[in-house]
Amino acid sequence: MLRFVKILSVLFFISCSGRVPDSGLSDTFLRKYNESMTSADKINLANEMFDIYGNSDKKNELSQLFISAAYSTKDEVFSGYLFYLISDIYLRSDAKYLALYYMLKVDESVYDLDVEGYKLGYLLGLKCLKIDGYPEVKKEFYKKLINRYPDMVDMAQLYFDLAELYKNQYEMNLALNYYERLLDMYSKGKIEDDRFNLSRIRENVGFYKNSKTWIYKDLNELIDKIKYAIDSRNQDLLYQYVPNSGFKVCFFKSSDNRNWTLRELGIARWWGRQISFSSKVEEFSNENEIYIETTNWSFPQLHSWYFYFKKIDYPYDDNINGGWEWKGIYFGNWL
Repeated sequence: MLRFVKILSVLFFISCSGRVPDSGLSDTFLRKYNESMTSADKINLANEMFDIYGNSDKKNELSQLFISAAYSTKDEVFSGYLFYLISDIYLRSDAKYLALYYMLKVDESVYDLDVEGYKLGYLLGLKCLKIDGYPEVKKEFYKKLINRYPDMVDMAQLYFDLAELYKNQYEMNLALNYYERLLDMYSKGKIEDDRFNLSRIRENVGFYKNSKTWIYKDLNELIDKIKYAIDSRNQDLLYQYVPNSGFKVCFFKSSDNRNWTLRELGIARWWGRQISFSSKVEEFSNENEIYIETTNWSFPQLHSWYFYFKKIDYPYDDNINGGWEWKGIYFGNWL
């Protein structure tokens, strides 16, 4: 955030490098303007100028005039409103950096200023969220909208969008806070629509919070643990290496796509003779998915089972990202 503001500061000084042009525009403003005017009268004058020149070929001159006035006036309400108008002028010119700079210049003490039936801070927030990029600035405005204007915004949508923003920035611990607020709204019946994928959100929350002790950075260590549990006929120990969700037992090729859980399989019934693990991975494995043949199971006509391991892609937690988990058992032939 500080780095962003520093960059914008440089752009600000570039934008203000010249003095306000001597033109009919500035003359018009100076003829009508007096520092002793009320804030409301000053704002009306600024609006009058903005309506005439804000979308014209003189909008750059207008922005320089407003910048000069905003920094010279002692009226904080007026300066805050001018910064708001300046940001809008730069938005119309697609100068996003400068627009955001002046949005941030608006002091929060004037956020509750009424602007055409809305609060100035509310309008600033909406404008900011429509700009592509700049996640650090957006996070601040999301929180301002949530905290200051809860009755004016779609709170559920803001919770979801802010959680997704944090997640995309790999700040899952912060995303969790807003995912859980959203889930709480559902649990209390405050949301009746189904626009959010609740199962995915619950999965995100549950997975992050879970200890994930079944994940191992070293695949060989995980395989050795599973081998030991099977060799010692310790079913409870074996279950410790099974993920809380997503583990499946199925055929490679099946018309009904039926899946079973490990408990439904009842693996202890099929120990058979000493189970043997292949010393090499199957050729259809890849760097993210590993299949290892195990043999000597006493399952009728299916003596070979393929244990499936998957690499973890979870950049939100360095402790498990790139690790491995046992994801399933396959029967039959790959081809």
